[in-house]
Amino acid sequence: MRPVRGMQMLLAVASCNVMTAAFQSNGMSNILLQHRHLPMSRMTEVPRHRGLGSLAMQIDPLSRRRCLQVAAAAAPLLLWKGRADAINVDAMSAFGYGSGADATKGGGGILSAPFGQTSKLKDLRPKPIRIPRTFMFLQFAVLLMRSCYNTVDDLDFYPMNQFQKDFFLLRQDEWEKYIKENDVQQGDLTNALYFDFISAAQFASITQSIQGAKQIFEETSGVENEKHVIQRDPKLKDDNLLAPRFFLRSGDKMYDGLLTNFTDDSNYVKPPLPASPSAPFSAVFDSVSKIYQIFQNNGYAMKIDVEDAGAADTQAYIQAKGIYESLANKIQDEVPAIDQNWVGRGRRIVVRMQAPCTLWGRQWLSLQDNYLINDHDVMLTTAFLRRSGRAVTVRTTMDQNSYTREYLLL
Repeated sequence: MRPVRGMQMLLAVASCNVMTAAFQSNGMSNILLQHRHLPMSRMTEVPRHRGLGSLAMQIDPLSRRRCLQVAAAAAPLLLWKGRADAINVDAMSAFGYGSGADATKGGGGILSAPFGQTSKLKDLRPKPIRIPRTFMFLQFAVLLMRSCYNTVDDLDFYPMNQFQKDFFLLRQDEWEKYIKENDVQQGDLTNALYFDFISAAQFASITQSIQGAKQIFEETSGVENEKHVIQRDPKLKDDNLLAPRFFLRSGDKMYDGLLTNFTDDSNYVKPPLPASPSAPFSAVFDSVSKIYQIFQNNGYAMKIDVEDAGAADTQAYIQAKGIYESLANKIQDEVPAIDQNWVGRGRRIVVRMQAPCTLWGRQWLSLQDNYLINDHDVMLTTAFLRRSGRAVTVRTTMDQNSYTREYLLL
């Protein structure tokens, strides 16, 4: 590594101090700046694996360069105050699903898209992400990606051998464009730049496969390419409900992964168990805060704040209630009913995520026609809330560097 001289060293050290002070002043845990120790055997098997990519991680020549990049860019990020309307992406969802203006009318997204006709990706691209982001914990990144893949497989609406081929071709085509704008190594899930890309590409492929959904098909699997005839469960025959079912079940798999310890014991933090239907709002709020702490600990965003935002106004509550009920009536067996007697009805939980790892991909998917959005945190959190008997909608607002989620409990 070249020696860092004079003013360069002062700037790097000063930025590191600013970054450290900012996280220490945060009410949440300072885990993002702590070293995560991994067993020596694992470090040998995967030499470039890192934990959260903190400033105290294992140092190799590449990570030194990245640390200086993060440190040099940290101060502007921490001082930046963005406008909520800077990027016009405002979506209301139920069950962790929904995008676009039509979502506020109770439909939106893939629910109103024509089936049997795949929407091609538009040649529209958001600007590259230049702000610093943390490194993701590898097992957590794998959990999110694998949960979505396994859900597509479980729903039996598309041959998985064809899905794998389509996904490969799509990501290779888009990768050629992405790499021209981003300095990132292909396959490194711990790097937010790569996870941002590959997660968005996965959701684009899932969207296209849903648009081409089949009731019965032939699937090839195994080393000998055995052919099997697959028929979708008659209970899942409505193509228009595949997207919300995908979000529901993927969220369930993510939450189950946390409950069953998706990683080794040294890095495991047990998530909150489902609350009882009679639990007060304070207990639900505390559990949601703990779930988002897990997301921050695993590098999903640079900084996450969770706030009790009080009660929603009557008009907002009526609108959210209509969105939820329009979908709940179609999937009654998988979602909780609205509890008119619960004391926490109408309360809001606001989550602010700074520099999340899906910042580019969410914008890219939002530019497409009715493409699913990779909101992993919403999928998992709403899974917890469903198991707690709580009906909820989520409104997401984006700006250049962050998301704001507003959970409205019904």
